Amino acid sequence: MAPKFDAPSAAAASTAPPSASASSASDSSASVSAAPRWKSKLKDWKLTFNQAVVELVWEEVRYEIVLSRNATETSCGETKALDAAPSWTRRLPIQENCRNETTRLYACRDFIDSHVDVWAKPSRWEYSSWVRHPLYLQGAPRTHQLVTSGGGQVLAVHPDVRCVYVTDAVIDTYPALRKFQPDELTPVAVLDRHIFKVVDSTGMPMVLKQVYHYQGLKGFRQEIAMLSDLAHHSSVVSMCGLMQPRQGFVDGILLSFLPGCTLHHVPTASKADARRWKQQVASALAHLHKSNRVWGDAKPSNIMMAHRFQEENNDRGRVGPDEQAA
Repeated sequence: MAPKFDAPSAAAASTAPPSASASSASDSSASVSAAPRWKSKLKDWKLTFNQAVVELVWEEVRYEIVLSRNATETSCGETKALDAAPSWTRRLPIQENCRNETTRLYACRDFIDSHVDVWAKPSRWEYSSWVRHPLYLQGAPRTHQLVTSGGGQVLAVHPDVRCVYVTDAVIDTYPALRKFQPDELTPVAVLDRHIFKVVDSTGMPMVLKQVYHYQGLKGFRQEIAMLSDLAHHSSVVSMCGLMQPRQGFVDGILLSFLPGCTLHHVPTASKADARRWKQQVASALAHLHKSNRVWGDAKPSNIMMAHRFQEENNDRGRVGPDEQAA
């Protein structure tokens, strides 16, 4: 992400020209401090020549707002904000680069805040009962791209390629699978984008993979088909049920939770461990093939090494939470 600087320095750099005196920069900084320029809280940002990605918090909800250079509407707010100053380049001194970066960031935030009524709306897949849990919002920020249309109207669209084809819960065609209501689960931790550790009312931990994690409905439905009627195997993560935000619809898969790390993050292993893990993965594959399943994305990052509590010191491999048995 972009380099950070404290608010007074950023304000002084963006409001004072390079030749301004120290006193004028100080006065500018003081005026900005006295009257906050934005109501949203900045969390992070990334600026390139063609795009700005600004993460902020508005009314305790985390957002990710994207501005991209508009190829069809050149005289528009998002393009003007990106062109408010030159982009970062090695040809300029770092002080001037930082000043330009701040100017562009301020211009982008001005444009974003001026259209808060467009992007600060309840998401169709956000559960109101989950807004109390900040981990959920931090793991799955509401992502919008502000785009100026041909008529000059600014629209908020979803730029995430994972969500291009999936914008709402899908019709429930799985009557045999157990359904969980949102209020039955409590988010505990963020594992990945739209993947969370949750617990039910009994305290049983599970992994929730939302439909918005997938690149369309095909992957979501495929994983349900692969795991829904698969016989239990000690080295394959099993399905616990589906998330049902409202009657007749589902938008998440609930899997058994496996504490540990992926094989990708295991730096060394003894010959005995490697031999045991190899046998367990081979057993899992044989089980899938016997059930006419194919593990379509076999790689170290998709193999979980389960820690059966530290006192036991007995790791065992399983097909991991992402793309397991799919």
